[in-house]
Amino acid sequence: MRAPADERVEQPEPATANDAASAPITVRHRVQHLLLRALVGFLELLPLKLALAFASGCGTLLRWILRDRAQLVREQMAAALGRDAESDEVKADARACFRHFLRVPVQFLKLPAILKKKTPQQVLVFEDRRVVDDAVAAKRPMIFVTAHLGNWEIMGGLAPKLGVPIASVGRPVENVLLEREIRRLRERYGQRMIDKGGAGLPLARVLKQGGAVALLIDQNAGRRGVRVPFFHADASTFTLAAELARRFDALFIPVFTRVVGPTEVRGWFEPPIAPDPSLPPDEDAWRMTLLFHRKLEDAIRAAPGQYFWLHRRWKPGGREPDPAWREKYARTR
Repeated sequence: MRAPADERVEQPEPATANDAASAPITVRHRVQHLLLRALVGFLELLPLKLALAFASGCGTLLRWILRDRAQLVREQMAAALGRDAESDEVKADARACFRHFLRVPVQFLKLPAILKKKTPQQVLVFEDRRVVDDAVAAKRPMIFVTAHLGNWEIMGGLAPKLGVPIASVGRPVENVLLEREIRRLRERYGQRMIDKGGAGLPLARVLKQGGAVALLIDQNAGRRGVRVPFFHADASTFTLAAELARRFDALFIPVFTRVVGPTEVRGWFEPPIAPDPSLPPDEDAWRMTLLFHRKLEDAIRAAPGQYFWLHRRWKPGGREPDPAWREKYARTR
């Protein structure tokens, strides 16, 4: 359960985290790291409410600086939800989106302070986790599919504290000093991070051992993805998570969160999306991915200001699915 660039587990790329670790550390890298450490130290000293207020203020400032991106947020939100981009409702949700985007990492950073007063179960509150608990007890592999909605960082970070050890996938940042800092924060409560480049083998090992992996699959997949209906239009999407679920007989479980307060995130597991062994693998992976996105649409509609609209989701690209699939699954939910 990662941050925005974690859309897919790919085949090994030319540059991996190991390559980055051996790359020379430049003066720019050291300056960036010092700035990050200074910011983290500053936020750690602030009371929670002040830290979140600071993040909200930075989000408002960012919206004013990135005028073109703010327009994109309004346009994408309006098109997806069937609203007017210049309506007061959309403008309010767009403002909330920028504030929320910066509050997510700050709320995650302040977890040690939050956990001094609350238990992990009080911070990350799941409505019903029987399916997950039964799978953990039976050592049934699970693939959690989620999106940049609510606070995905807290969900991934606290999952091991709630009895669900997970491995999450993400692309490391170029600056190895920053990557070490980010990884330390994400792994401090037991979450295992797997680098996106060459992640296939580590993921296979986790699933073969009956473990759980978490993937954010709501970002544009470019030419390597398949076009899947998402709200008002098709979007290039990776289907690898569904392919892995079929291959390893893993539960394919959509999971989402919503921030309901400074110290509380509510989460819920949707019923697992079952593979259909009678279907060809490519059709079934597309079907499962489509069903996930329909669940995601419902979750976004309930809290549009907490979705990551800053990402350009509906870009051109991606392979066209078999036209028969669209008609076949047009009403499937």
